[in-house]
Amino acid sequence: AMLFLASYLMELSLSIDNMFAFYLIFKFYACPVQCQAPVLFWGIIGAIALRAVMLLLGVAILSAARPLMLGFAAALIWSSLQMVTAAGDDDDDDLSDNRVVRCVRWLRIPVTADYHGSRFFAYEGGSRRATPLVIVLATIELSDIVFAVDSVPAVLGMSNDPLIAYPAVMCAVLCLRSIYTLTVLLIRSFAYLQQAVALLLLFIGMKIVFDVVFHVVIPTRVSLAVIGITLSLGILASCIANHLNPKQRVRADRA
Repeated sequence: AMLFLASYLMELSLSIDNMFAFYLIFKFYACPVQCQAPVLFWGIIGAIALRAVMLLLGVAILSAARPLMLGFAAALIWSSLQMVTAAGDDDDDDLSDNRVVRCVRWLRIPVTADYHGSRFFAYEGGSRRATPLVIVLATIELSDIVFAVDSVPAVLGMSNDPLIAYPAVMCAVLCLRSIYTLTVLLIRSFAYLQQAVALLLLFIGMKIVFDVVFHVVIPTRVSLAVIGITLSLGILASCIANHLNPKQRVRADRA
């Protein structure tokens, strides 16, 4: 039960950033609110399927060669450093130079001039064409692959049992989808939540190193305590910062 809870909280923490990326993509493509539901639905379905495949592959790889866990640890530590470096970037909303966006643009998918409600395809000029929702969905699915590179090793760092890891991941992703709007507000309001998640990635990376190299296994209850305390401190620091700097809080509310 504790392994499930630890894996769930780890994926939940990382998926908050994922949901915020969805929000930024919707904003970048000026996707109307009433058109977002089908994209979110298929985006979540894709996220669940992708994580199932990656978790099974990860478990198979680790069963064949446990030292490969060190590769996962290196990826987590590197991602942690990248998140800390990018935390103070004020241009996160500008996705024009984002690699995923550029990749989708490179595909040159012919689309209709405007959105057509929640439809992915519509007739325009006498032919059936994709609507901009297809571009939005493609961007979301490609960006989710990038996020899965972090989340899957992190969850496997907590438990390499697929019967524990996958249900935990699925519950976390579905939970955040149901509170998508609240999730966006959460990460906008809590400025230090990203740093807290970065510290958790660093912790899981070091946990793997201690386990593989030094054969020191950190108990699950300790991992749970670290996750809970780190997230709580991130939220507390954000609340204090918002109290000391009300203008920053107002900007977050308007975003």
